[in-house]
Amino acid sequence: MNVNSKLVLDLNQDPDNPVTQRESDPNKDSQRWDITVVEGDRCLIENVQNRNILAPNGEWELVFEPKGATGQQWTLATPPQGGDVYYIENPKSTDHHVLEVAGSSTQPGALVDQFQKNQPATANQQWELIGSPVPPVRPGSIRAWGYNGHGELGVGDTTDRHTPVAVKDLTTVTAIATGDNHTLALLADGSVQAWGSNDHGQLGDGTTIERHTPVAVTGLSNATAIAAGVESHCLALLADGSVQAWGWNYRGQLGDGTTIERHTPVAVTGLANVTAIAAGVEHSLALLEDGSVRAWGGNVYGQLGVGDTTDRHTPVAVKDLTTVKAIAAGQNHCLALLADGSVRAWGWNGFGQLGVGDTTERHTPVAVAGLANATAIAAGGSHCLALLADGSVRAWGWNLYGQLGVGDTTERHTPVAVTDLTTAIAIAIAIGAYHSLALLEDGSVRAWGNNGFGQLGVGDTTDRHTPVAVTDLTTVTAIAAGHQHSLAVV
Repeated sequence: MNVNSKLVLDLNQDPDNPVTQRESDPNKDSQRWDITVVEGDRCLIENVQNRNILAPNGEWELVFEPKGATGQQWTLATPPQGGDVYYIENPKSTDHHVLEVAGSSTQPGALVDQFQKNQPATANQQWELIGSPVPPVRPGSIRAWGYNGHGELGVGDTTDRHTPVAVKDLTTVTAIATGDNHTLALLADGSVQAWGSNDHGQLGDGTTIERHTPVAVTGLSNATAIAAGVESHCLALLADGSVQAWGWNYRGQLGDGTTIERHTPVAVTGLANVTAIAAGVEHSLALLEDGSVRAWGGNVYGQLGVGDTTDRHTPVAVKDLTTVKAIAAGQNHCLALLADGSVRAWGWNGFGQLGVGDTTERHTPVAVAGLANATAIAAGGSHCLALLADGSVRAWGWNLYGQLGVGDTTERHTPVAVTDLTTAIAIAIAIGAYHSLALLEDGSVRAWGNNGFGQLGVGDTTDRHTPVAVTDLTTVTAIAAGHQHSLAVV
């Protein structure tokens, strides 16, 4: 199956085999989905703005976030027949389509019903599957490598590792996030674990004691997403669409209306219907269901996207963004991926990390040059990555350590293709301060850039200017990159 094929989940089709290949009809009221080829002709389909995965053929695989994304909100539906069977529904309009996702049925993923709430079934809708492969994230354990001076690898000591090692005592991880010298893990039960540096309470355990193995973040039991700031603050998105924050708050990056650091989670003021979160050095972002973005915290370089350089201690609307499906926060700059596959950038631009062809900072979003079919974005210290629909990767910005993966150390002010990732199909990307990662469809990981602490995972400390394979990783489902360390869920 060609991963670029147009596929339609047609609710009139036999629910035993609901996916058919056909030409896209631009007149259909459709939504964007990504395709993952697992093996042979078996595929998974996924909402591109979330991680709701259906396996219409073969074994069932699912990572489900109760709050969906812009224009594509998914929620748990009441089982029509009760019992232990659960469903997800898309309430985009008055027409609802329910698909079974777990329970006693022998056909998870099959069409269960098509209806208006509290009313009989109505005419069907069609769902268009568009885009590049995205990995299913199954609960698993974590591998970590690189710098470990504060215990951020979670192995019980502070010795660097040049190849991946297992983080202690975690087996049900669904998401990972890394900051400067601390790490977060979201577990399948909605709780969050943290480890590493804790000088500003960024581990959320009520102390400022450094931890070399995971500890529970206080009071979080229904988180659906996590973000770790480039330095010392963290965010958690809850199932009800609200956001919690903790850690350093010098510039109001916790969004609680103060500059008081918090050692346990507090609610971000005035946020509801949030579908994604991101955290930079001293600023934070939230994507709302309506496709708009909120920002708060430090704004010295215009990284809040509001047209000035004044800090905000509570969320404000980023200007001129209405169709966003993903967000990323770098050191002092931000990215937004729009529904049409283009990318917007704003904030600091000293190394061309906004991708607009110059080094002038921008205080409101501007279009990154030459990107029209992006499916994922990542922002690092001063460089950026974009994953395209064909599985290739583009990079731009600072390149002193070869972190752009183009074979040299010359910075780029507009996107260029990462070497050796134009034929190998990448399905996820991650960025650290000076290094980059890509997860390939075969479950392996590529790394490039700075390697002073072994963060490339190749067994040495030599920088690489083009992608190399991380040692002993073959079944990875998610990746993350910290300041000088790296993580993978296996």
